[in-house]
Parts: sequence; structure tokens; C-alpha cells
Amino acid sequence: MTSAVLYGTTSDNELRPVQVTDSGEFVTDGGGVRDWYENFYIGGTEGAPSISLLSDGSITAKGRCDVGDTSLDDYCVAGFSDSDSYGGIYAQNDGTGYLFTGLSNGTVTASIKADGTITTVVDVYCRTLYQSVGYDLQKIGMALSTIHDVLDSVDDLQGLKNLFQHLFDNLKSDPLPPVPPVDTSPNPPE
Repeated sequence: MTSAVLYGTTSDNELRPVQVTDSGEFVTDGGGVRDWYENFYIGGTEGAPSISLLSDGSITAKGRCDVGDTSLDDYCVAGFSDSDSYGGIYAQNDGTGYLFTGLSNGTVTASIKADGTITTVVDVYCRTLYQSVGYDLQKIGMALSTIHDVLDSVDDLQGLKNLFQHLFDNLKSDPLPPVPPVDTSPNPPE
């Protein structure tokens, strides 16, 4: 019998070595008696496995996990959650590095760093943009749009001056944008 060795816990919570036969059957070391395994532990040492496959559906791996390939025409990783506190995908970097790096043909096109910095190589579009200090960017956009629309219709410099004065007064009236909502979700699990 050719076999690969890994460890598992059975319904009686006993830690036992597992053998996989050439026909794909799992057998324990107990004289070939088949048993239902609740959890599998692969590699590492007892109590500190490299990979844990648990009966609740959770998987813990201490190394890198490569999923999919360049010919896959579907989501490679999909995260689903119905939690009010946690997102479908969690990333943590305790240093100053990246949480997410997106590439196209080997070139970085988007990234999110641990400090919250987002960098993209194209324009970013959003419904509402809140800035922590300074002028409201939506009002600046509206002001520039208005200037663009009326430049050809202004016949004299005084009219243009009045237009600019009105737009800048509007910006000064509310120099700070509204405060964005505070995320009250608890810290994600370690």
C-alpha cells in the first residue's frame, strides 16, 4: 500500500495518523479500520500544523496559497459574508507594506497599503468623496464646471470677476466637508 501520511482527529477526538490508500480511501493506524475524520492537520508538528482543515469549514495555512491561473475565466477568490461587523475579505499587514497589490501583465496597476493609501494608474470614480481637511472637492468640481460652462458667455471682465467671487465665496462658506461616518465595527479576529 502506497500512502501519504497526515494527521486527523476522529469523532472521538483522538489524534491519529491517516493513510491514503492507492484507491483514495482513508484508513487509520488501528488495523485498517475506517473512521470518519472530523479535522485534518497537514505538515508542521503536533499542535502546530502547517495546514488545518477543520469540520466547521475553516482552513488555516501558514504559507502562501496560489489559487487559479491565467486561463481561469471566473473569480479566483470569492469572499462572502453576511456579517454586520466583518467584510468578506480580511487583510492585515502590521508593517508599512501592502494589503492589496493588483497587477496586469506583471505591472502594478492598483495597490492599498497598510496605512490606507490607495494608488491606481487610472482615474478613480466615486459617488461621494470626503476629504479630511481643506475644501469640499465636490464644490470645487461644481465651481470648475460652472466656470467652464459660462466662459464663452461672459462679455466683460467684470462679469467674470463677479462669477469667480461668487464661486469662491461659496467655497469659503463651508471650507470643511461633512464628517464621514465612523466605522464602529470591532477589530477583526487575530
